[in-house]
Amino acid sequence: MEITSEWLAPILTSLAAIIAAVFTCRWQMQTELRKILENYVSDKKYKAYYNAVNLFYTIMNENKQGKVQTSPISSDKFEVMLKVKQDLFVYGSDEAFRARQKQTIYYP
Repeated sequence: MEITSEWLAPILTSLAAIIAAVFTCRWQMQTELRKILENYVSDKKYKAYYNAVNLFYTIMNENKQGKVQTSPISSDKFEVMLKVKQDLFVYGSDEAFRARQKQTIYYP
């Protein structure tokens, strides 16, 4: 009986240490993956907001210089507007998307 108790304690202790190490490693990997995904989304958000602001100021500058025509928007501007809308929908906040929706409704 003594031989079993001599071997049982070290084996259980080693097993508990291995389980703790596995859970710690898994938690660390999940934390790193979450940080990587947050950085990726943050970069995409920055680009989406940058494109939205850039489009706004480009249109304002063209309007100021008298380059804006009264005809419907050119296809390249329309594509840029759709891309900005898509990026804001995917990566932007709800408030930013709603503001863009209102702008599109009032100023197509």
